[in-house]
Amino acid sequence: MSIATTTPDDPSGRCPVCGAVVADAANRSCDGCGWLAWFTWEDLGDVQVLKPAGNLLHPEPLQKFLDAFTPRPGSRFVLNLADAQYISSAALAKLLTLRKRLLGRNARIVLRSVHPDLWEVFRVTRLDTYFEVED
Repeated sequence: MSIATTTPDDPSGRCPVCGAVVADAANRSCDGCGWLAWFTWEDLGDVQVLKPAGNLLHPEPLQKFLDAFTPRPGSRFVLNLADAQYISSAALAKLLTLRKRLLGRNARIVLRSVHPDLWEVFRVTRLDTYFEVED
């Protein structure tokens, strides 16, 4: 099942990521986790794809997502970084929290389409060994 990235599939107006009611019909972004405010989401059954809509400058949006998101046991979580060229150290710490949570549910985290400059940050901090990467 693929979740549209512009409107909820659920006619009740619930967020496909966290299940919160999406109150603003015009904006359709989720106040609970930030869906459509800073990222898009695809749920393909055993694979879930989060794609930030730009650089990850602040940890707060990721924390909001972490507070609302419950990983599926045994699933594959893909963080598509195609539109990100920079990540702050605080946001990077949140990614490590996400990784820990996923591993605790026997799920995998995969980084996709990592910009070379961003990959250099992972390499220099030695976090390249913590994440699986695909093109």
